[in-house]
Amino acid sequence: MNQLMVTRTDQLKTGILKSARSRFLGPGFGKTTMTEIANDCGISPAHLYNFYENKLDLAVAIMDKFMQEQEGELSHELARDVPLNKALRSYFQTEFDHNFQTQAQHPGLADLINRVRRQRKVAAEGFRIRYLKDLSLFLDRGMRGGQLKASDPFWLAETLHAMTFPFRNLAFPVQNTLPEMRLQLDAVLDVMLAGIEA
Repeated sequence: MNQLMVTRTDQLKTGILKSARSRFLGPGFGKTTMTEIANDCGISPAHLYNFYENKLDLAVAIMDKFMQEQEGELSHELARDVPLNKALRSYFQTEFDHNFQTQAQHPGLADLINRVRRQRKVAAEGFRIRYLKDLSLFLDRGMRGGQLKASDPFWLAETLHAMTFPFRNLAFPVQNTLPEMRLQLDAVLDVMLAGIEA
C-alpha cells in the first residue's frame, strides 16, 4: 500500500471515530446507526464495515481513546516531585474533576462505558488493568521506599479505586453538589492515606 493510500485510510478511520464519538456521546449509542456514521464520513455502510464490524467495535475504540486521554492527565499527577500523600491526593482529585467534567460534557459516555463492560468483557478488563498500571507502579515505588505499608501494589491500586468508586464512575448516580462531593472525596482520601502510609 502506498503512502497516499495509508494517509487516506488513516484520515478515514479518524473521521469514522470522530463521527461515532459525536453520535454516541450526543444522541447516544442506542440511537446511532452504522449507516448514519457512514453518511457522516461520505462512505457507504459496506465500506464502513471494512474498518469496524459493528458499533461495539467502534465503542471499544472510542473508550480506548478516552483512556489514553485520562491516563495522560493522571500519570502527570504521579510524576510530580511532591510527597507521596500529596501526589495520591492530587491524582484522585484530578480523576474526580476529569470524570465530573466528562460526565457534564458527554452525557452518553456512561451508557457507552456500561455497554462495553457488559458486552465486551475482555476489552473492559484490559482497560481496567491498563488503567491501574501507572498507579500500581507509583505505589510499588512507595512500598519499596518504605513510605507505604502494603505489599501488593496492584491490589492496593484496586482497593483505592474501589474506595473512590462513587467519585469516578460516570454511571453512579450523583446526589450531591460538586462542592459536597469534593468534601466527601477529601474525607475518603484522609481515611485512605492514614491507612496506607508507613
